[in-house]
Amino acid sequence: PNTSYGIHNEKYGYSTESGNIADAVRYGLPLVIPDFYPVSEALEHMTFRFSTASELADQLLYFMEHPGFLPDHNVLKMYQSSEVSKYIESVWNKNP
Repeated sequence: PNTSYGIHNEKYGYSTESGNIADAVRYGLPLVIPDFYPVSEALEHMTFRFSTASELADQLLYFMEHPGFLPDHNVLKMYQSSEVSKYIESVWNKNP
């Protein structure tokens, strides 16, 4: 079975970690995921992939050594709950 979480589509048994992507977007954090995990193109700029434990360790070490590092996630601002609420309200007001 398939499901969708906002801008991210998932397939049960293939990409079942449903909260990780939404948390990364919400908090503007880098998304560190295995190579096989599918993500939307809109998230690729903040996605760091690994295929081995060594690659994962290197990425985590980098983040620890550079605590101010954050990818540019402004492109995802429109998915924050406050922005979605504004959009829904504007649509609602146009179509009473």
